Amino acid sequence: MPGKFNLEHDLYKIVLRKEFSKKTHIGEVLSVKDGVATIFGLNDVKAGEVIEFISSKVKGLALNLNADTVQTVIFGNDRLIKEGDRVKATKYLLRFPVGANLLGRIVDPLGNPLDGKGPINAKKYVPIEVKAPGIITRKGVHNLCKQVLNVLIVLCLLVEVNVN
Repeated sequence: MPGKFNLEHDLYKIVLRKEFSKKTHIGEVLSVKDGVATIFGLNDVKAGEVIEFISSKVKGLALNLNADTVQTVIFGNDRLIKEGDRVKATKYLLRFPVGANLLGRIVDPLGNPLDGKGPINAKKYVPIEVKAPGIITRKGVHNLCKQVLNVLIVLCLLVEVNVN
């Protein structure tokens, strides 16, 4: 609708002096509440993409994509993140390292090492959220099984014995 006034969008542009229509991989934290950060910018981010808070090195997951803001779940201490902190998109969806380098290691649910043996140098990563496999198509049952045929023969013999 032409001429529609969007107060929230115009307020963000005035406060942050940015034009949201530009593609950007950097954003700014507007607010942090209960482990969820609202970020202005990051208008090229995908749902499920990992983002990183630059100053604190804490990671988060972009979940709620609004017209000009992104709400992210924070993976770590949300007290380290303040209003105005810069955020960057990592360009990869939430993923987990796999391979022989992971054997014998203690990791958190995101694959970060907890055992103090240094970083995990994984060569391969798998996405945490994957499409469920489809139902296998199979040929319907067209012939009677041998067991069913044997049962029918036995029943027929029993019926003949009882009739005689």
